[in-house]
Amino acid sequence: MPTRPARADTSDADIPRSATAWLSLGLLLLTTLANLAGAITSLVLLAEPDEAQLLFGSAVSDWFWGLSAVLFTALTLVCAYVLRAAWNRDAGAGLAVSVLSLIGIGYSLLTITHGYGWAVLVVSLGMLVANQAATAQGYYSGHALSMRRA
Repeated sequence: MPTRPARADTSDADIPRSATAWLSLGLLLLTTLANLAGAITSLVLLAEPDEAQLLFGSAVSDWFWGLSAVLFTALTLVCAYVLRAAWNRDAGAGLAVSVLSLIGIGYSLLTITHGYGWAVLVVSLGMLVANQAATAQGYYSGHALSMRRA
């Protein structure tokens, strides 16, 4: 399997992470941990006997919790992979972080009437705004004017 070619200009690799890059990475880590907590919670609720779980005042089938666990696990793995790529300054990671933020915003709109929908919206918007800053984009490529040394 061929490997991806190395960056032509590695002189900017020693530039420290900007505050917006740290914020993006922190919010992405928070999102990853929240999805992991959702997967664990779904597995715990799946183990409850006889559909004893309630969601918004209604009994919920075990199928819901099983599917929820699978989806939360998949999203956790995707977020962890993107987090690793962003930490390593992969050039495509900036776009992936933005896409995950947009997915989070869309998901939050489906659950906006519940408290966690607002939390997902705030975190996703914060991650998107921080990730779109010039210094965060320069973090991935090392070529933004705000990241260059004098």
